[in-house]
Amino acid sequence: MENQHLIQQAQDALLLTDEERIAFMLNEKWFLYPIAKEILKELEFHLKHPKKNRMKGRLIVGGTNNGKTSIVNKFIRSHMPYDDENVKITPVVAVSAPESSNPSDLYGSILHKLGVPYKNTDRATKKKEKVEGIFYYVALICL
Repeated sequence: MENQHLIQQAQDALLLTDEERIAFMLNEKWFLYPIAKEILKELEFHLKHPKKNRMKGRLIVGGTNNGKTSIVNKFIRSHMPYDDENVKITPVVAVSAPESSNPSDLYGSILHKLGVPYKNTDRATKKKEKVEGIFYYVALICL
């Protein structure tokens, strides 16, 4: 067959209508390459690690279009929010660091992502206290 060089998912897509194939092509694809696999393994380790003071973190740095966001999105999809009794558990929250090196902006980004009200004019220490308080309250596992 002329399409056997394609993975099964791509072969199946050839049988779709034009509109369905276009939708298929526009969907995000995941390609597991060695460094991505290594980073995902490390993120899993951090997620399952028992809590302690001074937990290690992971900063993912790379050039534009190198897959940083795709790695984070893949990790988030593997750890989606779920309901536990009357509480929604969100094991992983992703926050993009702001372009500035101002800690106040970083704390603001975290508070915004968590839906916590704050004032942009608040001092960094006040935002930090809010972030630490909400992390304690929601028992956040991984940011």
